[in-house]
Amino acid sequence: MYIERDSNAKPRLVLVGDVATETADPAKVFDLISSYISSSALAFANCEWPLSDKGQPWPGKAGRVVKSRPDLVTTYTIPGFNIVCLANNHLMNFGEEGMLQTIDVLDKAGIAHCGGGRNLDEAHKPALVTWKGLKFAFLSYTSVFTPGMEATETKTGMAVIKIDSNYRIPTRLHEVPGNPLTCETKAKPADLERMSSDIAQAKKNADVVIVSMHWGVSMGHQHLIGYQTEVGHVAIDAGADLVVGHHPHTIQPIEIYKGKTIAYSLAHCGFDMKSHTFADESIVLEMELTAKGLGRTFVRPIADPIKRPRIINPTEGASTIEWLRRMSKPFGTKFIEEGDCVRAEFDPSLIPKKVHYSDA
Repeated sequence: MYIERDSNAKPRLVLVGDVATETADPAKVFDLISSYISSSALAFANCEWPLSDKGQPWPGKAGRVVKSRPDLVTTYTIPGFNIVCLANNHLMNFGEEGMLQTIDVLDKAGIAHCGGGRNLDEAHKPALVTWKGLKFAFLSYTSVFTPGMEATETKTGMAVIKIDSNYRIPTRLHEVPGNPLTCETKAKPADLERMSSDIAQAKKNADVVIVSMHWGVSMGHQHLIGYQTEVGHVAIDAGADLVVGHHPHTIQPIEIYKGKTIAYSLAHCGFDMKSHTFADESIVLEMELTAKGLGRTFVRPIADPIKRPRIINPTEGASTIEWLRRMSKPFGTKFIEEGDCVRAEFDPSLIPKKVHYSDA
């Protein structure tokens, strides 16, 4: 069933990364950004923590097993998020009971969701919304999770894409002290096939398909892991119109691949947890909505993204834009200032020329 959105809203899809509150007041956290989000036709976020007062902490879960109270669904309703994803490394913190209560709370609040469900089929089912006759399908997956949190045909859980990691000792280990191990990552072929099938099926029933990925390395790790580009490209090849990522708690590159946008990490926007590893830089990804679907890609920097997010202009957010520009340059992505934001587009001349030692 499709959920109809306000036809009078601004013609834009806005997306942010990880969002969660535990003790903070959502009305105060989001007071500087709510009008922008709520006036948008579609607004998406990663629902990082379960909205639950049921269940037991997941056995052996690393770190503090966090959650939000059910009434803190206002974390999403107050700023105006109308679609959230549930596939991440925390939503199953309190097991099946926590996940099912979260789904019930979101349903009662009228917030569409994807990536988690009572069984495998539900977890892979897209969130469906419409705006001015356009049909949008949102799918969500995580490659970051504790084994056992994935949905099965008979068990509540999340849609996952499992990754194989192969670590190698560098050849110069004894020459260069501290030389880190190298790691090659590949997504499980069966999981990529299931994702591609999900996208193809969603494409039959929607004008636009958006894929959300919880991936990469957390604690402010800026660099992409190999499987991120692999999965992102497979999603676009399968028919996705946009891929958006989160989990690293920092910004990662934006790539324009075959004319479609892949935003590898948007960092966070209102996150009630203190950590010295969480970046101070964050962005909103803003996709123009047209009569045919998604139009141009815009980026808006966010100041104070953890405690009290505030959208700032390119001048005030110059360091954030420069950081994003530097990371995205190898993909041929350039950022053009346009009014109070910047526009991302592909410029092949920016892609560095490969140089071989024999050419030097």
